[in-house]
Amino acid sequence: MVFVIFVIGFTIKSYAQAPQQFNYQGAARNSNGTPLANKSISLRISILNGSSDGSAQYSEVRNVTTNALGLYNIAIGSPGAASVTGSIAGVTWQNGSKFIKVEVDPNNGSNFNLAGTAQLLSVPYAMYAGNGGSSTPETVTVLKDNGDGTYTYTSEDKTITVINVTGSVKSNIQNILADNAVKVAIAQLVNQSAGNVSYDATNKTFTYKDPQGNTQNIDLAQVTKASQTVTTLTKNGNTSVYTYTNEVGATVDIDVIGDVKNNFSNIANDPAVKTALQQVAGTTTEVVKFNAGTNQFTYTDASGKPQTLDLGQLVKSNQTITTLTKDPATAIYTYTSEDGTKVNIDVVGDVKGKISDILNDPAAKTALQEVAGKTTEVVKYNAGTNQFTYTDASLL
Repeated sequence: MVFVIFVIGFTIKSYAQAPQQFNYQGAARNSNGTPLANKSISLRISILNGSSDGSAQYSEVRNVTTNALGLYNIAIGSPGAASVTGSIAGVTWQNGSKFIKVEVDPNNGSNFNLAGTAQLLSVPYAMYAGNGGSSTPETVTVLKDNGDGTYTYTSEDKTITVINVTGSVKSNIQNILADNAVKVAIAQLVNQSAGNVSYDATNKTFTYKDPQGNTQNIDLAQVTKASQTVTTLTKNGNTSVYTYTNEVGATVDIDVIGDVKNNFSNIANDPAVKTALQQVAGTTTEVVKFNAGTNQFTYTDASGKPQTLDLGQLVKSNQTITTLTKDPATAIYTYTSEDGTKVNIDVVGDVKGKISDILNDPAAKTALQEVAGKTTEVVKYNAGTNQFTYTDASLL
C-alpha cells in the first residue's frame, strides 16, 4: 500500500539566543486519505538550497508517533535526530531560496518514499540574524496561492501555515452537506436542470439535452435488443441429454442418465441415499412369491395384506384364440384374430390376379421352360402304321 504524507503546516519561531531549531507539524495519511493514527513512522527531513531538487545543506532522520488524528510534531535541528548531515547553523538562510523536503517510511524503517517538497517562504529570524541578516523582524504578512488547492500564509512573526482547502473540504464533506444553506443551494441547482431529461414510457425512449442544447433521444428497446444476450436450454429428442448454450454461444451437454450411471457408485454410497435404498429394500422382502406347482403368485399389497393370484385361472379366463379355416370348394382360407377380425386368403384368386407378374418372374420362367422341355415329343402318331406312341408319367 502506498502511504502519503500531507504537510498541513509548520511553525518557525525565533530565539534570542539561537538554539538552532524550528518547529514542524505534519499529517500522515494512507492512499485513501485515512489518517495513520497512533502509528510509529520514520521521517527524513532535508533543507535544500535554491530549488526543489537542490543540494541538501542539512538533513536528519527522526522516529515519531502520530496522534489519534495522524498528526505529528517535531523540532527540526533539536537533539534526538539520527543520520544528521550538515548543521542548521550552516544553512545559508540569507542567500537564495530554501526548500524543505519530507520523506517517510510508514513502517518506521529506512525505506523512505518522497512525501513532498515545499519552499520556505520565510526563515527563522534568529537564524537569519545569526548569519548576518537584519535583526529587525518583518511586520508584513504574506498569503500565497500554491495553485493546488493550498495556500501558504506567513504572519508578522514569521509563523508559516499551509491552508489546505481541498483537503479540508474532503475531510469535512459530511458536515458541509448537512449545512442548511448548502442544502438549499444544491436544491436550487437541481431544480434549474429539471426537464433536461425525460422518459416516455409508451415508446420507451429517453430524451435529454446535450451540452450544446440539442435534444437527443435514446430508444431503450433498440439498445436492449442490440445488447441483450440469450441463453438456451434444449432437450435433445427422446434422449436424457439437455444442451445449454450461454450468451457467447458456448454449449454444454447435460446427460442426466449418463451422469447418474457414471456416478452411481458415489450416489449409492451417499448416506442419505443408502438409508432410502435400505428402507425400500426392507419393505420388499418376500413381497412376491411364485408357486410353480399351483401356478400361483403371492404378493403383499400397499396396505401390507397378502394377496394370491392364480395364473392358470387368469390365463384361461382372459386368453384369446386365433383360427385359420379352408373352404374346400373355393380354396379360400379364412384367418380370425384374437379380437375377432377376419381376413380371407384367396390363393387361386391371388395367383390368377398376378399370373402376369408370376410368369414374368425369372425364376418362374426358368422352371416353366424346364417342364416344357421335358414334354417335347411325349406323344407321336404314325399314319403308316396307325400307331400312337407316348411317354408315361414315370419317365417325365
